[in-house]
Amino acid sequence: MNGDTKQMEWKWNLSHIFRLFLLMFAAYSRIIAELPEKVKNVSCAFILSEHSILCTWHPVTPVKLDTKYIAVLQDHRWKKEFEVKNGQIFSEKTGIIETLNITITTKNNVGNTTSDVLIFDSFSSVKTDAPKITSIHVTCSSLTVAWQVEKGIYFDLMCQLKYRKADVQQWTQVVQLIPLMESQRESNYTIGELEPFNNYSVSVSCKGNSQIYWSEWAEEKSTKTLEDAPRKAVDVWQFTESADAAGRRRVHLIWKELDSSSAQGNILGYIVRCKSKEHFCEEIQADCCNTSVSITAESYIFEVFAYNSAGNSPGATLQIPEENWQDITSSKEVWAFPENQSFWVNWTAPDESTVSEYVVEWCVDTEPCIRDWQHVKNSTASFLQAKFLPFKCYNISVYPIYESRPGKPKTTQVYLKEAAPKEGPNIKETGVTKTEAIIKWEPIEKEKQHGFILYYAISYNISGQRFFKILNVTTLEYKLHSLTPGTEYIINVKVVNSAGESGNVVVLTTLYLCYRSTCGHQFQIHPKVSWESG
Repeated sequence: MNGDTKQMEWKWNLSHIFRLFLLMFAAYSRIIAELPEKVKNVSCAFILSEHSILCTWHPVTPVKLDTKYIAVLQDHRWKKEFEVKNGQIFSEKTGIIETLNITITTKNNVGNTTSDVLIFDSFSSVKTDAPKITSIHVTCSSLTVAWQVEKGIYFDLMCQLKYRKADVQQWTQVVQLIPLMESQRESNYTIGELEPFNNYSVSVSCKGNSQIYWSEWAEEKSTKTLEDAPRKAVDVWQFTESADAAGRRRVHLIWKELDSSSAQGNILGYIVRCKSKEHFCEEIQADCCNTSVSITAESYIFEVFAYNSAGNSPGATLQIPEENWQDITSSKEVWAFPENQSFWVNWTAPDESTVSEYVVEWCVDTEPCIRDWQHVKNSTASFLQAKFLPFKCYNISVYPIYESRPGKPKTTQVYLKEAAPKEGPNIKETGVTKTEAIIKWEPIEKEKQHGFILYYAISYNISGQRFFKILNVTTLEYKLHSLTPGTEYIINVKVVNSAGESGNVVVLTTLYLCYRSTCGHQFQIHPKVSWESG
């Protein structure tokens, strides 16, 4: 064999050896990869009611090969092995005074791994059954919870409570531990400083003084605290009509419902009392949330109380000045601006320095005016906490309050958002002669204006010449001159605000030249026609 042949054979053998090495390395890598993962975090407790050990661990990552899990329990006298499932709870009967070594061995075709040894002391690992809540005694601000633990407990316990309101996710846990002696099976605890007339859920958990595991929480029980008298006065306001011929005035009292936390129960009704120096009003029982009282020209003090089954709220006081009370001035100026779907209101304070607060009142400028209001202290500005509608005109008034007595209001009008008027002027038929015509129209209804009316406009043609006239908002008619007898005219009448315009068209024919007083004319109204120039 020559040298070249030997060299080629040597290279072939080297290549074959290298390929064999790669195959062996790949096989070894697969074997290593398929070794079972070691079980970790083994945890065991002694279940007292069953006298058994209950163990769990975090499930290991599954492998492709078939894998078995063997639990091994042993002490100095005996050893026991049995198969369990991956990460599943398993239990084994044993005595309460035991010390065991516990491991979990994972086996497959490739090999096995074993968890770290858990040294298990059954007495210190006792876990009792969840206690049972036997009763709950309620007051308006507390719950006294009674519970019972299982029989057969021969060591001292400590317990803890948790509670929460029905509309709250998070539990409040009573930090204080409640001792329960070996001779006791029952105990109780009072949870205080709760809110009246609210639903609460409670639960209890216990453990031995020398043990590490708390029991499961007892089955939740729910109850409701009792009612208490409303803790807050209602927010009351008024508007007063002028005196009639007999000198009597009608006061309309309005107030807001208390929220549930202030009502502290079901509000059954309202009591209204009033008095002057000379008169006491008959006590009025009212439903929510207004009443009217006829009074004389004197100054009156009103009190409004909400009540439930537990009692009355504090009284809300409001004073109505005498009819001729003129010595208190109003705020000098009031401004309102749209902001974030509401209004920002500010005003200048009156010269009188004894103002205790202000009331900002608002309502849509239509009848009836449904009033809303809010109180402002130590400020001459406020953001209104309410929902407002676009295209509605709001009257916003600011009242200075002098020791519960309202002064004169200062009022402004404002729109949250404007739009073109909903419809054009409603044109009425009027006098037409041979050379003149008078066009009249009705004012736009407030709810159809959708903004502040800036002006009216008239547009028409005479002999090919276009005439255009702007009229102020108080003008509701216009006279056309120099018309041609027997001629048809198209007149556009529109109403304009800052957001747009709406118009109507009227078609009329002037009288013919004739010698009879019975000569007729034509007048046609074409409503809701879009404005056209020319």
